[in-house]
Amino acid sequence: MTNLDIIKTLKNFKSICIIGHIDPDADALSSMTVLKNFLVTLYNIPIVDLFAQTNCVQENCKFILNNYILNPEQKKYDAVIVVDSPNKERLGVYENLFTNTQNKYVIDHHDTNTYFGEYNIVHKAASTSEMVYTLLEEFGYTIDSKAPFKMFYVDRTTRKCDIDNDTNLSSDEKNHLKKLYSTFIFCVFYLAYLIFLARWKDNR
Repeated sequence: MTNLDIIKTLKNFKSICIIGHIDPDADALSSMTVLKNFLVTLYNIPIVDLFAQTNCVQENCKFILNNYILNPEQKKYDAVIVVDSPNKERLGVYENLFTNTQNKYVIDHHDTNTYFGEYNIVHKAASTSEMVYTLLEEFGYTIDSKAPFKMFYVDRTTRKCDIDNDTNLSSDEKNHLKKLYSTFIFCVFYLAYLIFLARWKDNR
């Protein structure tokens, strides 16, 4: 079964809950909200609830939720989707919700993922939000203009300060992300320098 085939099976349900890891970051929150939009608008699923154990959403991530409600009163759900978590233990107090829901889906980018779902969309990527964006784009779903900003810009600008505290990442992944971030910053400044140099020569 392909990843697209897995996504198509979701249209058979009337109620779905989406669970992120403990203290969700921009990557988890972006993936959760975009998936909810997809399920509600394209499949017309009447109930799609979002859950993640947290005392307080990070200040620079609050706008991602916008008008979405996090952790509403639990119901009996037809299916559960876990995003950005390598194992069910990282769901915290919502591990039981996952365990007690019959149809289990996992979408994650960590190479340490234990494939704990019935359906697993797992491969190593920079972020789960990148996977979700690519997957839904291939599916033909048009994501609203603000969503890519939420899914990539916010994740990238918060990622560097979160790297050392992200328990989902291995030491190698942390070092790799730091190098990628540093390389990106260098390229931006170098490109700005080349543009400045070219304009300076034109004005001579």
